[in-house]
Amino acid sequence: MEKESEYGRRRNDEWTYKYVDMRIGELEKRLIIMLEARDLALNLSASSLQRQLENMNEFRTQIKDERAMLLPRSEFVIQHDRVNDDIRILRESKALLEGKASQSSVMVTLILAIISIGISLVALLSH
Repeated sequence: MEKESEYGRRRNDEWTYKYVDMRIGELEKRLIIMLEARDLALNLSASSLQRQLENMNEFRTQIKDERAMLLPRSEFVIQHDRVNDDIRILRESKALLEGKASQSSVMVTLILAIISIGISLVALLSH
């Protein structure tokens, strides 16, 4: 009987070893699948992050280019003051020209008045 029980134990031990080996093999396969899935997820995440960083760099470059085209506030103030000064000078010139035009009209009227007075005196004296 002892031989049978020893045979049964050996057979049970063999079955246990095979079962443990089978389970370890299955676990190794599952671990490999999980590691491959993790690597795939990491690669996808890394490529997505890389695309986002490239888009951000393009956006930064675009903003930098636009800023280079913009006029700084200090430069705007200088140019704005210069334009306002030019407008003031043009207004003064216009007023001066209008004043001169009025003065010349007065002078022409004065000369015509003097001529008219002279003609009137000649006409009165000749009668």
